[in-house]
Amino acid sequence: MIDASLLLPNLMAFLAQLTVLLAAGLALPRILGLRLRPRLLFDQCLLGACILLPLIEPWQRPAPLSMPVAVAPRPAASAEQAPPPFDFQPVAFPVLACGFLVRLGWLAAGFIRLSRYRRSAIPLASLPDPVLLAQARTGASARWLVAGAVTGPVTFGFTDPVVLLPPRFHAMDPAAQSAIATHELLHIRRADWFAGVLEELIAAALWFHPLVWWLQQRIRLTREEVVDREAVRLTASVDSYVSALLESASASIPDLAPAPTFFFRRGLARRIRSLYQEVPAMSPVRLFASCSLAVAALAVAVSLTAVRFPLMAAPQLNDRGVARVDDRTRSDLEYQHPVTYPMAARRDHVEGLVTLEAVVNPDGTVADARVIDGPEPLRRAALEAVLQWLFVNEQKVRRTVQTTIDFHLASAPATVSSAARPAFRRIGAIHVSPESGRARQALEARLEPYRDQMASTEIIHEIGRIVQPFGLSVAMATHPQDGDGAVTLEIGPAAAPGSEEPAAATRIRVGGNRQATKLRNKVPPVYPPLARAAAIQGSVQFTVTLAADGSVKGIQLISGHPLLVQAAQEALTQWTYEPTYLNGNPVEVITRVDVNFTLSK
Repeated sequence: MIDASLLLPNLMAFLAQLTVLLAAGLALPRILGLRLRPRLLFDQCLLGACILLPLIEPWQRPAPLSMPVAVAPRPAASAEQAPPPFDFQPVAFPVLACGFLVRLGWLAAGFIRLSRYRRSAIPLASLPDPVLLAQARTGASARWLVAGAVTGPVTFGFTDPVVLLPPRFHAMDPAAQSAIATHELLHIRRADWFAGVLEELIAAALWFHPLVWWLQQRIRLTREEVVDREAVRLTASVDSYVSALLESASASIPDLAPAPTFFFRRGLARRIRSLYQEVPAMSPVRLFASCSLAVAALAVAVSLTAVRFPLMAAPQLNDRGVARVDDRTRSDLEYQHPVTYPMAARRDHVEGLVTLEAVVNPDGTVADARVIDGPEPLRRAALEAVLQWLFVNEQKVRRTVQTTIDFHLASAPATVSSAARPAFRRIGAIHVSPESGRARQALEARLEPYRDQMASTEIIHEIGRIVQPFGLSVAMATHPQDGDGAVTLEIGPAAAPGSEEPAAATRIRVGGNRQATKLRNKVPPVYPPLARAAAIQGSVQFTVTLAADGSVKGIQLISGHPLLVQAAQEALTQWTYEPTYLNGNPVEVITRVDVNFTLSK
């Protein structure tokens, strides 16, 4: 699948590939000394390879992006940016389509004119002896019609071929009649009408490349040279054949492509010169070696262009799992960083609810977070996402919030919408730990009414307030094998603060602008050639985890153009920061980094 944003870069990459391929293909026949027939076949294969190039080469696909979520834009520091250049992206496809339609319209006009000439033409009453002799020599036949609108012979049709003759054909000498008839019948025998139509369609699809036009004209001229030589061989009269060519040159013949005509105006001198040249035939060994070298050279050219100017496919999304945030928390978020469903958890079919508690700073950033309950393989992914959230904090006070993230295996892309599936699950059972002592029976009776209710944040908080005086806490256990999706509440001794997720104590979150002041080594990114050629610029945003020594430990993509992502990531991995200390000890840092790409004026 092609992303709309990749249409223009892919078009420019395809143009570069065609340029290299056609430049090599147009030069190879002369370098290798190919004769007319092998050269014609080579050029036709080259034209076919041009249209098949996107199908036979591998497309590059950027690294998979995180699962998409609908989030409010996060406020960013204002910075002066150069005005963007004109965006050719919206007009690229309409221009391509218009050019293709114009070429098809021109081709259709030729078909209509041929059809009109055929309907108004008169059948040749009796075939002259030169025409009958030409049919016997070539083993081909056609319907011979006289059309007053044509000034030279025109051949078209595949299953029922027709040759349109000018009215002056009767007045020509027998040698000229034989030359013309033999030439047209050879086109019919070779099925040149069918090949010409295919070539016109390919040229219409690749109308935007001038070398394609050049190649098409060379194919038409080479085809006429091949037919000229065969016709001269059958008629055994070069002078009579050249005289017929010169006589046809004096007439004005309309362009009725793809119908081949006896007189092809371009290259007349070359055709005549070729007829009088003695060209020795190539030996089978040399012919095989030359063709093999030509094919090998084209294969190398295709491989090199595919590597140097790759076609890009749309990046794949991690769409095999859904991570949903409860509605109450979602409405309280100004920026919600995507929650990535861990690959190992998807592989092992682990799903369930992860409940977390976050300490929110007055500016809305998360100062600290800890996991209260949830499957172990999902905890770190949930914690890393929550640490990067930005809450709405109008009171500007430090507060504690509790949130629940529901990890669910699915085939649809992740979304934060709660319409497709309930945000909370039913409480199926409540188990009070025997360690609660004599309070166990009383708590079981008091908590019984909460069975079959939805395990919303309010209900969990309410149960927590009931069991807290007994030194107990609430944990939720999920069982994916249960079809009803119910959860079990486990009431047991409260864990020591911070013991659930030790890693959170050694990692803090720092704003991007503040962390930028500690940057020691900034390696500038290399501007990708395709992005520069397509005038693509902008910022690539990452969430970066810094190790305690200030080196880049982990990178997670937030947004950015696919053609800029790889270059930005390669540069970012080489950045280093000054260590960040907390209570005298170096700690890991989670921050946001923007890598900017700007084209100079």
